[in-house]
Amino acid sequence: AWELFKRNWLICLELGLLLFIIGFLVGLAVLLMFLVASIPVVLLLLAALALGSQIASLVVIVLAVIILVALLVLSGAFIVTFQYASWVLLFERLTTRGGHSRLV
Repeated sequence: AWELFKRNWLICLELGLLLFIIGFLVGLAVLLMFLVASIPVVLLLLAALALGSQIASLVVIVLAVIILVALLVLSGAFIVTFQYASWVLLFERLTTRGGHSRLV
């Protein structure tokens, strides 16, 4: 593995940088989804508070937490699976056909 890395260090660096950028962009997209999803939650929470219903407020908060945690788990699973698959495909390509850097 070390010899494979030494021969192809630039390709590994390129993929690592690309995966970092993709992970950062996915993180920004998830943050944007959180912000968009929080708008109706805040409106429902304000309506429940205006009605004076503590049970409705609690239901809104619990549902919001469940939805946001599900979104976080799914996006995390997506990005981790994508990263592992990318490294495995790079390894297979380097061991079978060899690889060439896109920068050089």
